[in-house]
Amino acid sequence: WRKFNALHKWFVDNVQEGVDDCRETYVDESDLKMLLETLNYVLDNKGTADVILPIAKGFYFGDEEITEDYWNNIKFTIIWLKDLLEEDNKGASFYYRSSW
Repeated sequence: WRKFNALHKWFVDNVQEGVDDCRETYVDESDLKMLLETLNYVLDNKGTADVILPIAKGFYFGDEEITEDYWNNIKFTIIWLKDLLEEDNKGASFYYRSSW
């Protein structure tokens, strides 16, 4: 998800307890389902994007405005998450880690 700073912010706010320190963080399946619901909601209600899935700002952290790339990243992530969540993931562990 290179330069999808809104997604990174979502993980920081919802999984990493607000701490943005590039550490690897466990993500449970309910978090992934909540993310999928959030992405679908924002895609269906585009006027809520600034509030529900806001862009993170910082040293070249990607676009600082909602652009076509923002919407394309949402669509890609929805497809990816749906595929992942439909698989048999018993015994699987999921982690998020950022790096820059």
